[in-house]
Amino acid sequence: MTFGICVRRFGPVGGMERVAHGFAQWMVREGHCVDVWCDEFVGGVDGIRHRRLGSTGRGVVWKAMSLASAVSRVPVDDYRGFLHFERGGRGGVYRAGAGCHGAFRQQVGGGLLGPWMQRLDERSCADAGLVVVNSQMVFDELRDLYAIDPAKLRLVRNGVDLEHFKPGQRSQRPEIVFVGHDARRKGLDTAILAIANLPDVALVVVGGVTARAKAWARAAGVADRVHFVGEVSDTAPLIARAHAMVLPTRYDPSANVVLEAMACGVPVVTTSRNGASEILPKPWLVLDDVRDADRLAEVLGCAMTDKTLSTACRNAAQAHGLDGSFGALFRVMTELRA
Repeated sequence: MTFGICVRRFGPVGGMERVAHGFAQWMVREGHCVDVWCDEFVGGVDGIRHRRLGSTGRGVVWKAMSLASAVSRVPVDDYRGFLHFERGGRGGVYRAGAGCHGAFRQQVGGGLLGPWMQRLDERSCADAGLVVVNSQMVFDELRDLYAIDPAKLRLVRNGVDLEHFKPGQRSQRPEIVFVGHDARRKGLDTAILAIANLPDVALVVVGGVTARAKAWARAAGVADRVHFVGEVSDTAPLIARAHAMVLPTRYDPSANVVLEAMACGVPVVTTSRNGASEILPKPWLVLDDVRDADRLAEVLGCAMTDKTLSTACRNAAQAHGLDGSFGALFRVMTELRA
């Protein structure tokens, strides 16, 4: 029988989408056939077949509701194993890659859709045969906020392409990199304030952030040291040249960029609200207060000058290669039919 996955957009762009795209290709290399239920499909690989998901609707609310309805109609039982990357599925395995929406609302807020999204999130976990989480933080949140039975949860860490993300030549000028699109949630405002306390250090911002972020840099008096490069197709060269990565996020189930930076031998300073902080080699790289720019600047300064961190980060990342992560995900995916 064929295996199946469900994701709204199938292609190598976006965090969840890249995991789904890479996992489907991995399954094909392992000799399996894969049906991908999605609306937007980037194919070109023999063994991967597009099944139209069929979500429609205009506007954020109707699109979200239509997507959840379409996901709920996918014939999960027709497959040897099925993995949902989107909320709304019934049966199979659900990968809670976006974390726990109840916890997200506590830390960030959820807007008008927040209560509905939380109910959908909780139902998706309840209706799945098994739930995959990518950090202990999310494991605990689903257990405590949704009362999901821990026996139903499986922890599978994200993986990283260790051949693509690898140490490179550092920039001559001290440079810190920030990668992300959601500037407010990812804490770019705090990062910019920290740069104001680090003379002669440049901040390179990768991602499609809004004009408001540039206003933050002007207000902090560091517009000449904060460089907005926008969206790029390959972040590896920009990460590898940095002396540190900064991600003072308000909520991230497990930010992929943390592993990517570590694979490049670049130390990461992030917060305890990022599940990826659990795999950092030094606990002092993790901040509890997402708004403490002074402490952030202090830790960034230490990270850039600690000569042991580069090797420690690369070594830690090597325990999380893509093959190991995809293999663990596949074992969970087939566990229900064992």
